[in-house]
Amino acid sequence: TVSGKIQPSAGSGAGNGIHWGVDPGGGGGDFASITYFAETGENTKLRIATGDNLDDDIEIVTDNTSFTKVTSTLDASSSTTGAFRVGGGVGIAKKLYVGTNLNVGGTLNVSSSATVNSLKVSDLTNNRVVIAGPSGEIEDSNNLTFNGSTLGLTGSQTISSNLTVSGKIQPSAGSGAGNGIRWADNPGGGSGDFASITYYAESGENTKLVIATGNDVDDDIEIQTTGNGYTKITSTLDASGFTNGAFRVAGGVGIAKKLFVGENITANGTFTGNGSGLNTLNASNLSSGTVHIDRLGSGTKNSSTFLAGDNTFRTVVVAINTLNNAGNNRVITSSGGSTANSEANLTFDGTTLQVAAGSNYVNSANGALTATGNITAFASDIRLKTEIKPIENAVAKLLKLNGFTYELNELAESLGYELNGERYSGVSAQEVKEVLPEAVKPAPINSDYMTVQYEKLVPLLIEAIKELKSEIDELKK
Repeated sequence: TVSGKIQPSAGSGAGNGIHWGVDPGGGGGDFASITYFAETGENTKLRIATGDNLDDDIEIVTDNTSFTKVTSTLDASSSTTGAFRVGGGVGIAKKLYVGTNLNVGGTLNVSSSATVNSLKVSDLTNNRVVIAGPSGEIEDSNNLTFNGSTLGLTGSQTISSNLTVSGKIQPSAGSGAGNGIRWADNPGGGSGDFASITYYAESGENTKLVIATGNDVDDDIEIQTTGNGYTKITSTLDASGFTNGAFRVAGGVGIAKKLFVGENITANGTFTGNGSGLNTLNASNLSSGTVHIDRLGSGTKNSSTFLAGDNTFRTVVVAINTLNNAGNNRVITSSGGSTANSEANLTFDGTTLQVAAGSNYVNSANGALTATGNITAFASDIRLKTEIKPIENAVAKLLKLNGFTYELNELAESLGYELNGERYSGVSAQEVKEVLPEAVKPAPINSDYMTVQYEKLVPLLIEAIKELKSEIDELKK
C-alpha cells in the first residue's frame, strides 16, 4: 500500500519500469512489463509489453459504459503514422468509428454492417492511464495517472507481491494515519496496534521524524545490530535537564551492561545499587546528605566504636574518666589510673609555656627562656670529669677575641629572628672556635650556623687572670 506515488526507473531493460513475475503459467520466457525510456534524444516511449508464446496477450478491460482513449491528435497518413499505431492486425468485435477518412492499405473486411460517421474515444482525462474496464471498454481512473515522467497512485492501493524500486520512495509528509510509512494494523489480532514512520512540520520550519508503535504495554521498538555494530546519535547538543540534550527519554532507561559518561552525571533522584563496581568516589563538593554506615569501613559498628584512619571500626578507649582542678590553658598530668589533674602552675596558652609558683616563674616564649630565679644547668662536680687538661696561653687566646655590640641582619630574619632594632653585645663564634672550640655549638635555629655558650668562656677568663697575676707578681720582684 503506497499513499504517495511509485516512481519506477526509466529505461527499456529488464531492470527498469514495472515487471510482473515471469512465467505465471509455468514454462519459461513469459513476461509482462511497462517501461518508459528515451528512444532517440528527447523522444521517449512508454512500452506495455508481454511475449514469448502465441497467446501471451495484453488486455485492456473496462465495464460496459467505459472506454479507452488515445489523446494525441496526430493524424495518420499510413500504417506507421498517426496517434495510434498497430504493427499487426486489429480485431474489433463491435463498431469502428472513424471521424475523418478511413484509409486502408489492404483489404477492409467487415463481417457485419459497418456505419462509420466518425471515430472518437471520449470520457478520458488528461494524464490518466487508460485501462480495460469490466466488459472490455477502454477507461481510465483518477487513482492512476502518468504525466510523461511520473506514474501516480492515489488512494489505497494493494501490491500483493514484492515491489522493487531502484530510485527513491517518497512517502507523503504529515502526521496523520494516511501519511508516511504505515504497516498493516493489528498483526497479532485485536485492535489499535500500529507501527509507522512519519515526517511532518511541528511548528514553522521545525520538523519531526516520528518512529512510532503503540496501543499495548509490550508494543515495542527495537534497534537491532550484530557483533560490534552500534547505534550512534550524531548530535553534540549538551543536556542541562531531562527535557533537553541530544537524546531524551520521557520514561526510565534500562541498561544491561556498562554506562560510560564522558562528563558529569546529574541526578534529581537517588543513586541506588550495591556499588560493587565503584572503584573511586570523589565527594569533595558534597555539602549535604548522608552515607549509609554499611558503606563505611569494616568491623563492629555501634555507639562504642569509631572509624579509624585505616578504615576499620575500633572500640573507643577513654584514658581519662576524671579530671580534677580544671582550668583554661592548664597542662594535664596523670594522677594514676584514669584520673588526671589540671596543673595550675603549669600552663600553655598556645605561645608561652610557663612554670609558676606565686611570683616566681619560668617561661618560654618565642624561643626565649625567662626565669625570675637562678638557672642551674649541667654538672661541675670534679668527680664526674676525666681527661682534665689546663687551658694554656689563656691571655694570648683571649687577645684573639673581640667584644662588640650589634644588630641582627636580614639573613638572621630569614631564619626566623625578629628585626626590631634591638642591639646586642657579644663575640664572634668563629673567633671563639679558633681558641676555645669547646664553647661553640651549632645554632638551635639552624645547624649550618654557630652559637657561643658564653658561660664556657669563664674558664678562659679565669686562666687569663691567673696568667696576668703571675706576670704582675714577677714585675713586683
